[in-house]
Amino acid sequence: MQKVFALLFALTLLLPPTQAGAATECQDDAAANSLTAIGKAYDLLTRYFVDPLPAPTLLGAASTGADLEIQKESKTVNAAIQIANWPASPDDDWDVFAGQYCAVFNQSVDANLSPTSVSQAAMRAMAAAADDQHTNYLSPSAYRDQRDFSSSNQRYVGIGASLTRDPFAIGHVFPDSPAEVAGLEEGDLLLAVDHAPIAGLAPEQLSAKLRGEADTIVVLTVLREGWDAPRDISVKRGVVRIPITESKIIDNVGYVRLNGFTGPPAYEQVAAQVNRFNVLGLDAMVLDMRGNPGGRVDIGGRIATLFLPDGTPLLQQTTRRGRTTTVHTIGAPTWEKPVVVLVDGNTASMGEILAAAMQEAGAAPVFGQTSAGAVAGSLVFPLPDGSAMQITTVHVNSGLGQPLDHIGVQPDFEVAGRRPGAPGNDAALGVAVDYLQSIVGTPADTAALAAR
Repeated sequence: MQKVFALLFALTLLLPPTQAGAATECQDDAAANSLTAIGKAYDLLTRYFVDPLPAPTLLGAASTGADLEIQKESKTVNAAIQIANWPASPDDDWDVFAGQYCAVFNQSVDANLSPTSVSQAAMRAMAAAADDQHTNYLSPSAYRDQRDFSSSNQRYVGIGASLTRDPFAIGHVFPDSPAEVAGLEEGDLLLAVDHAPIAGLAPEQLSAKLRGEADTIVVLTVLREGWDAPRDISVKRGVVRIPITESKIIDNVGYVRLNGFTGPPAYEQVAAQVNRFNVLGLDAMVLDMRGNPGGRVDIGGRIATLFLPDGTPLLQQTTRRGRTTTVHTIGAPTWEKPVVVLVDGNTASMGEILAAAMQEAGAAPVFGQTSAGAVAGSLVFPLPDGSAMQITTVHVNSGLGQPLDHIGVQPDFEVAGRRPGAPGNDAALGVAVDYLQSIVGTPADTAALAAR
């Protein structure tokens, strides 16, 4: 399963010690260290989140998250971190929370109660209290995945397919993956894993079920369009390396699927394919960003220059202090022939920004489904326990100032599902290719192109 990270600014900052991070009241070292991590996360959210968050909102959420974890894990600890009357200042708020947090572990003799799991639940709850799609707590494993994504090194053991949500379904099946070998297809509705229903699971929990040791079997219960009943499909897990781009030629149309705005290789691979299509004399191109979770804004800006004229508005960003600036493309485009963009409900962040910029500039119509509406500028801050906090630091709109967050990019041509006879039975791609060929005329000789 592809882990989705909708990041615009994938920067990692090292921070100096903070007052809230200094835990001295917990008698147990593990509890003290876990409180230090909560304190760091609390300071980061209060200092950097684009819309200031009141201390009671954050620490109230932390208290609730910690309490729920305590109730789940402990068979003997009944104490709860409950603060009825919050003090007047953030420093006092923290002191009250820290005192009650330490009191739980100072009196606990339950070996089942892990300070690490309690602190992670508290930090996850604080991030959720921000009610922002780009503000998330990243567990140590999720943080490693994020760093791999940002370095264009997405490699894991699993099935090799991205998932859509609400409900869970197979999104993109990566080439040469265990999912492809097993016969899974885009659009397959996922109902159960190893015969256990997945309704109600968080995406991270489902991801953990799909991953595992190489060469082990996971059984997926799926329902496919045209089937009378669900079927079980056994998939042998294997090492999956997510390609940055995938490309092919469809008649006289070049096709590039961009799976993320990761590091410089993302730009280099798209640029190389655009140059190849130019050399081959192709008449048109499809840029497929379905399932693209976003990535680095600098890489997105470089890719935008392949298609958009110099000085095209790319995005507008507004800081916590209310200052708005516009980012423009720099340089002449490489591809000046017809192009269309494909998006879907899992196209997020930088993918949405690029699609909107091309749409607003009249450079490309957009096909597919409304995008995710998850657009903001975020930073990733490491925490002392190996986890991290991703925090929205700027609001981001389209280049012409249109809101995208919680709204998404509206396609010019809404298309979804399968269509027999389309490439891979992909309806959106088929309609896009038909549209381009109606503009450029008779399809070229595919065999002749391949020979070149």
